[in-house]
Amino acid sequence: MKIGVIYRLIPDTEKHFDISSDGEVDSANLSMLVNPTDENALESALSYKDKFDNTQIVLIGVGPHGFESEIRSGVSLGVESAIYFNVKDYFSVENSEIALKLSSFVTSESIDMIFIGNHSLDTSGNSLSAMLAAYLKWDLETNINKLEYQEGGILVSQNISANKYYSFEVGFPVVLAVNKDVNEVRYPNIIEILNGKKKLIRIEEINSDDNEVLAIKKIKTKNQNVFFEGDIKNAVQELIGVLKEQNVI
Repeated sequence: MKIGVIYRLIPDTEKHFDISSDGEVDSANLSMLVNPTDENALESALSYKDKFDNTQIVLIGVGPHGFESEIRSGVSLGVESAIYFNVKDYFSVENSEIALKLSSFVTSESIDMIFIGNHSLDTSGNSLSAMLAAYLKWDLETNINKLEYQEGGILVSQNISANKYYSFEVGFPVVLAVNKDVNEVRYPNIIEILNGKKKLIRIEEINSDDNEVLAIKKIKTKNQNVFFEGDIKNAVQELIGVLKEQNVI
């Protein structure tokens, strides 16, 4: 089993950062940290590896240029390999562009399963998991609160109300988006941190300028609402006339 873990960086909102004149985040004095639920995603992968020895974990970091060292904590926990995607215009790029690049990497690495945090804390969005699954044409399960690992599949549980869960089994390949309460995150000790510093982090680029526009299609917008005033009988006749003009009837 080869597991990929999406490890996104987000701004540390407890520290000062500036907004440039064009409304973008200025990365000059910016501090970044790992998206909290992505730490739970890594813990989910590590727990799977604890149960099944023949497991490899690929840590897939995503963030702005120059912050690859911020994923070292995850690298130190015993992953087999790590890659960091430097994303140009990270705070304005579309998730679809990131998902497209990640899907190509996942395919090239023959990864069988993806763990990702259910949402990104900076935007409270969760579109990346859905777009990644769509590009890969894999199954997607989100809002996961419990995981039970089995041979040939995983028992997934989603909280539907107080102390009530909807549980079902999923197979592979699959993208699993986990919540914060799915597990308790482990942290590296000193020895693991030192060993993690020796591991290579491969660097790749995501540059939206390189994406080719395949087609531009004009989409017809909906017609404006039409209101009819006065006597109901006359209004009905006017409505019939408009529908005939639009070839509706």
